[in-house]
Amino acid sequence: MASVRNFVPGSGYGNTYIDSLVWGGTIWDMSAGPIKVWFGESWDYDLAGDYHYGDDSEILTSGADAVRWNESEKSLFFDYATYLYEMVCGLRFEVATSVDQADIVWWKTQIGDGVLGYHDIPDPNGGQIWGYFDPTTESWGNQHFGGDGLNTIVHEMGHGLGLAHPHDGGGNADGTTFPGVPKGESSSIGDYGLNQGIWTIMSYNPGWDATGYNVTYGNQCGLGAFDIAALQALYGPNYATGAGDNTYELSTGTTGWFCIWDSGGTDQMVAAPGSFGAIIDLRAATLAEGDPNAGGFASSEDYVAGGLTIANGVVIENAVGGDGPDNLIGNFAANTLTGNGGNDALWGDLGNDVLTGGAGRDVFVFDARPNQLTNKDHIADYNVSADTIWLDNAAFSKLGKGSYDRPVKIKSDMFVKAARAQDREDRIIYDSKKGVLYYDADGTGKSKQVEIATLKKGLKMTYAEFFVV
Repeated sequence: MASVRNFVPGSGYGNTYIDSLVWGGTIWDMSAGPIKVWFGESWDYDLAGDYHYGDDSEILTSGADAVRWNESEKSLFFDYATYLYEMVCGLRFEVATSVDQADIVWWKTQIGDGVLGYHDIPDPNGGQIWGYFDPTTESWGNQHFGGDGLNTIVHEMGHGLGLAHPHDGGGNADGTTFPGVPKGESSSIGDYGLNQGIWTIMSYNPGWDATGYNVTYGNQCGLGAFDIAALQALYGPNYATGAGDNTYELSTGTTGWFCIWDSGGTDQMVAAPGSFGAIIDLRAATLAEGDPNAGGFASSEDYVAGGLTIANGVVIENAVGGDGPDNLIGNFAANTLTGNGGNDALWGDLGNDVLTGGAGRDVFVFDARPNQLTNKDHIADYNVSADTIWLDNAAFSKLGKGSYDRPVKIKSDMFVKAARAQDREDRIIYDSKKGVLYYDADGTGKSKQVEIATLKKGLKMTYAEFFVV
């Protein structure tokens, strides 16, 4: 059986989101062995009651009130839900040989008052703890990916492992809440909407308000980036997960949200087969307070309330679109972004990236400050008759005004086809002999031109290829 570590602080982890999700007081100590679990049946009640910590249960007062588990439910708990926790941190689970050997016993029983589930937190004295799940609720019947039943299972299990709600921080004096969430106000989504299920399974606000949800779809079906960070603060990261080369495919149909924890290899995120269009964003959660993207960036198929986010510290290198119009967004690494069919938009972001639009009228977006050593992209298939290049004026400040909603074509005298600027008005320079694209902030002035991309040699480019956003 596992043991319990006491005097665990509920705050002081150097991150406001982790502080809010750590209950504090107790967590499991894995040095004594894995956490042993048991699926309680009516005949287990009396013996289990001798090992349950504290007072008698106020929820389950008789073995007759325990509902039998089926094999599908047991598999969902042990083969899937516990694995979610094992794959991101140092937790380990094992099915006990009998109820009296269990650290955690899970019960199915009617709870009432609309409560979907309830779970004890680890006992300071190492006693057995219980988790309860109400099979009479509408939620319980939706145990598929994106269903509220699965969301409830993973949420309640989190309490049993030491996680708290973002709206209360647990029951201890040092409990805190997410920024912008008043203590106890579970319906508040807080600053930037970060108290939602897509970012943390411990939220009372399921799914994501940007795409919608109900009990059947759009809920969290894994852990969020904030949960992963809190669990790793308590139990350490699991660096064996995703150590090789992995492909993460977006889903269509009835689905929910899942955050990727991947420790290494060269990985890719790809659009679903038959995709009508998708956004694939390779940037990871920042966890930074005051950042709207602290919980991550959502990748999903168009018209689908579910998809993938990426945990802090994870690097997914490549993105592959489908036959529809895709938005592919890179990160700080050297990414390979491949649009395939459709009218795609490709953002290399930082890093020396390889951008391939594929068929269709594609847009290549440059939104990071140019640096020919660490931020030089290669556009593999630029088509003068179909494609365009967008330059963000936050990074290319001498091109004038424009926006993503209303891109503005650069002035004709800002472009020149040559090896270097020919006058002080030149800003974008295409060396057709070398196939190199430069940015020059002051033309023939003192500033040096900076290589921003390579393309095919001899392209018949004009100023009409370039837009300011």
